[in-house]
Amino acid sequence: MAVLTENKIKPKKTENFRYKFKVKDIEKMYQAGVFREDEKIELLNGEIYRLSPIGLRHSIVVDNLNKILNRIVLQDKDILNV
Repeated sequence: MAVLTENKIKPKKTENFRYKFKVKDIEKMYQAGVFREDEKIELLNGEIYRLSPIGLRHSIVVDNLNKILNRIVLQDKDILNV
């Protein structure tokens, strides 16, 4: 859209706009098929981020940390799983 001033046409400044999504918006997107059911996303401050799949290396590190925390915090009495 343009604004007419003094017989000259000047382009109107475009505004940067970001829509802030809510959980209900994300749920509707899943229902509409925007995201696959198995697709992992994260909603941070109204913005959507696609998450990378968890790889083998990540899984091994989480397992090892889980074992260490079990020993330290629970002293092997109960099992804490992340």
